Amino acid sequence: MIIFWRGLGILVPIIVIAVFIGLPMGVTSILGSSPLSGSEMILVSTGVSAALIVLLGYWMNYKTRVVETDSHTGKVFKSPSHTFFFIPIEYWAVILVLLVAALEYASTK
Repeated sequence: MIIFWRGLGILVPIIVIAVFIGLPMGVTSILGSSPLSGSEMILVSTGVSAALIVLLGYWMNYKTRVVETDSHTGKVFKSPSHTFFFIPIEYWAVILVLLVAALEYASTK
C-alpha cells in the first residue's frame, strides 16, 4: 500500500502507533500492572491520540501556516496544508475515533 502525505502528515500514523504502544507500556512500568482492561486501554489510547492529532493539526494548519499576498494582483496565497491521504491532519482525529468505535462494536458481536 502506498502512503500519501504532504508536509508533516506522516506524523498521524507515527503518533497513533507511539501512543498505542507507549501508553500501555508506560502505565504498566509506573504502576506495575495496568488498572485498565484491554478494551479500556484502547479507548484511552484513542482519546490521547485524537487529542494530540487535533492539537498538532490545528497548530500546523492554522496557527503556523504562511499566508502571502501577491503585491501585483492582491491575491492571497496560503502554503499547502499538512495532509495524510489527502485529508488534513486534524480531521484524522475524528476518523480515528470512528474507526476504533466501529472496531470495538464489531468485536462485541
